[in-house]
Amino acid sequence: MLDLAREIIGTQPILAVFLAIGLGYLVGQINLGGFSLGVGAVLFVGLAIGAFAPKAQIIGPIGLTGLIMFLYGIGILYGRQFFEGMTGAAGIKYNLLALVAVVAGLVVALALGHAFGVKVGHTLGLFAGSMTSTATLQAALDVMKNSEPSIGYSVAYPFGVIGPILCIYFMTRAVQPKFSPKAQRFHMGEVTLGDTYAGRRLEEIDKELPAGVQVTMVRKAHQNIVPAPDLVLASGDGLLIIAEDEAEVAATGARLGKLEPGRIIKDHSALDYIRVFVGKANVVGIPLAQLPLPTGFPVHLLHVRRYDTDIVPTPDLMLEFGDRVGVLMPPDRKDEILKHFGDTVKATAEFSYVSLGVGMVLCWASCSG
Repeated sequence: MLDLAREIIGTQPILAVFLAIGLGYLVGQINLGGFSLGVGAVLFVGLAIGAFAPKAQIIGPIGLTGLIMFLYGIGILYGRQFFEGMTGAAGIKYNLLALVAVVAGLVVALALGHAFGVKVGHTLGLFAGSMTSTATLQAALDVMKNSEPSIGYSVAYPFGVIGPILCIYFMTRAVQPKFSPKAQRFHMGEVTLGDTYAGRRLEEIDKELPAGVQVTMVRKAHQNIVPAPDLVLASGDGLLIIAEDEAEVAATGARLGKLEPGRIIKDHSALDYIRVFVGKANVVGIPLAQLPLPTGFPVHLLHVRRYDTDIVPTPDLMLEFGDRVGVLMPPDRKDEILKHFGDTVKATAEFSYVSLGVGMVLCWASCSG
């Protein structure tokens, strides 16, 4: 039975590929004490399949297609960040640091290889595999004119995958950093401003509020208005505040004045609330602090609902396709807000075959060249 399975897998490359994908994703979901390999398990399942059926191999077109799709997918996911890193001041600094680290790593690898009598070709392959860099392997193959780099690459590549996974796992276990949750419920409260903060600008009060508390609407002279940094507040003005923690809402209300629900939310005459479905590409992947909004009338984002959870709209939060955004705007401007964000589910399901075709051609040219 085992010999038959080896024969089938060894003579059917497409079967071997999808067997590795399916079993790999299944193994990657296994969680042991908070540790799981995720998609990285596909690699190790593939190695296991190769050990079980030595005749199994991925013929040229299938392997090349997989590499092209991998590069294309990386470009789609991180293309914007790549070009921002190439042009931004912070990105240039980080790229220079990465260049120094790579050059230093190569020098150390060659020195250690020479000290232990490892061939240069094997050392270059080990270096490329430790970074899981196929491009570096190709450069090493072009320089050495033999298959030695491939041997070193095949040895080091699995460790290049599992090494960072284990490092992150053990470091987070040791340091136990507190990451802000990507999604959380938010709580809301209406505050009547006391005499202590009367005559002060909103931006001054904002600086004194806890980090998780935001002012999203102001009621002044019996009318709701969008908060502005230079707005001067008076005793008795209303503030609509939101926070991730309900206790922070209560504490902030007591600090600014007193909580009095009903004054702001019930009035829709000047500002109304609408929940819009994000369906346009030009508002996706941009920090809210830089998000272009319609001009000519007051607009303010109250919250973002992603999947089944409401998220406080922090300046660095980026919208995704399918998000539902709570927007405050004049009642007669709803159509403009709907048009600005798209408000259609269709966009999230559309697929650009033009983009796929051109992108795959460019990736193929880079891989085969």
